[in-house]
Amino acid sequence: DAADKLAAALLASEDPADTSKNPISKTKRMPLGVAADAAVARLAYLAKRAEVHESETRNELVGMRTAATRTAATHEAAMAKADARIAELARSLKESAESE
Repeated sequence: DAADKLAAALLASEDPADTSKNPISKTKRMPLGVAADAAVARLAYLAKRAEVHESETRNELVGMRTAATRTAATHEAAMAKADARIAELARSLKESAESE
């Protein structure tokens, strides 16, 4: 319907109302039906923008969790390697002390 078309047009443009050349008059009267359609279209536009923003935020959070998981796994691997090296050095030191 008309509200969906207007919402789609609003979504296609980042700045749906260019008021720099033709400012909107707050005192201008419009028929109630037109005002209602405009309000519905604006609400549909804002709802869609909120959905897009929520989806982008969710995707960013998933990416951050994935990166944190990778970082934790890398940290655990590095710690295990360091622990193994410490154990190896301790054995070498003990063997060296026993041989003297």
